[in-house]
Amino acid sequence: MSEILKKLKKNSSEEVWIAVTEYKGRDLIDIRVYYRSIDDMEMKPTKRGVSLPLVKAADLLAAMEKIDAFTKADEPVATIDKNDAEVVYVMIKEFKGRKLVDIRTYFRPRTSEELIPSQKGVTFRFDSHSTVLSEIKEALKQAAQRVKS
Repeated sequence: MSEILKKLKKNSSEEVWIAVTEYKGRDLIDIRVYYRSIDDMEMKPTKRGVSLPLVKAADLLAAMEKIDAFTKADEPVATIDKNDAEVVYVMIKEFKGRKLVDIRTYFRPRTSEELIPSQKGVTFRFDSHSTVLSEIKEALKQAAQRVKS
């Protein structure tokens, strides 16, 4: 079972898809970057994305709601525990003078207590004129409603 809640254009060849999926009997909220394959022009998933238990959709929504008022770059707006070894950070980053929202999985290697960022994450532009953040919030509201019902 996979239900796409929202597809957002990231650039000319990529989209961010927000979906409710099932994996090994667990319901998940998945935010993932898809790319257009040159071979068949189909949209295909990348490894860049974040999956959380569906019950954490409300926590992710709360983090997205706080982003508008958050101004410090490179400090977590929110952290969401994924499991014993992984945490999802929601942060504002700056790259080449542009503000970005970064939702990324950090993991704790067995040899250290320090959390390290993984490649599993999604980044999108954040500015006051962008509708991307509001559309992500809307999709997360839909996902959170599924947990309540």
